[in-house]
Amino acid sequence: MTGNGGGQMGTDASNSRISTEHLPQKEKLEFWRSLVEQNIVALDFSTERNQSFEGSLYSSELGSATLSLIKSTPHIAQRTPASHFASDSDLLVFNIVLAGNLIACQDGKEHSLACGSGTVVNAGRAYQLNITENTELAVLQVPRKIMSTKVAGIDLVMAKNLAVKNPVYPLVLAYVKELARIMSKLPHQSIGKIADNLLDLLAAMVSEAVQDSAGIITDHRLANLLRIKAYVAKNLHSSDLTPTSVANSLGISARYINQLLSVEDTSLSRYIWMQRLERAARCLRDRSLSSKTISTLAFGCGFNDVAHFSKSFRKHYNHSPSEYRRMYLDT
Repeated sequence: MTGNGGGQMGTDASNSRISTEHLPQKEKLEFWRSLVEQNIVALDFSTERNQSFEGSLYSSELGSATLSLIKSTPHIAQRTPASHFASDSDLLVFNIVLAGNLIACQDGKEHSLACGSGTVVNAGRAYQLNITENTELAVLQVPRKIMSTKVAGIDLVMAKNLAVKNPVYPLVLAYVKELARIMSKLPHQSIGKIADNLLDLLAAMVSEAVQDSAGIITDHRLANLLRIKAYVAKNLHSSDLTPTSVANSLGISARYINQLLSVEDTSLSRYIWMQRLERAARCLRDRSLSSKTISTLAFGCGFNDVAHFSKSFRKHYNHSPSEYRRMYLDT
């Protein structure tokens, strides 16, 4: 049995790992992009300018889920609309840090995850994973519709550190570590039961995280949260988009909106700001917009002060807008 292109069950995982080790440095990131897209989801990858990259991956299916083991040097992985959302958007991607550190960002939230921590992101929306040191990850790819039938309000915990105040997380961590150790030797007849147990554990862990964030969320509150995010996305280009304008247009108080967003560890003003930064980053990576000046793109994302935009962008992406653009377009 194979993953979406990864190693085969019954063989030694170390022998089945696919690595960038013997490739020329200039080909490594593109090879890695293709490998991760084949086994997990489509992502864009970058490193600090002129920084070398190495990565290896072993992947195998576990029923409806896929478990991948990744070792890599520092880099940034980004899920963007240009990453062909339509082909694999109905997926949840759990990232468990077995060694090293990563910073996960989605929906205006950002959390630093040390060794032993974990998070989940929705492949149907933009997200970023910043691997800040040599890191080992166990990555679980799960159909969103399966998890949604088991847990309500799962969108509330995207990019959250699932290890915090979660009594189920240590069980998931131990289970995944053991799977990582033996998955190349799993007998075919046991895979279905193991996959079911894993999905039940993941659902219990996510349920604990949702309840910790918001108690039992009602459909009404979730509908309002989605309506707020849709309005922000539609009007992000306007510099007049503010918490007050959102509240007035939707007929919801700003205080209530911030209460809804507080379960995602953000506020409306921060959410708008992060969405603007993410859209600006997408524009800077878009070759079809390469003739547009950075200031034009910034204004088109709702920023009204280019200097402030540049400072905030560097703080978030570790590059100035011009450096970031060259990193993607000067290839």
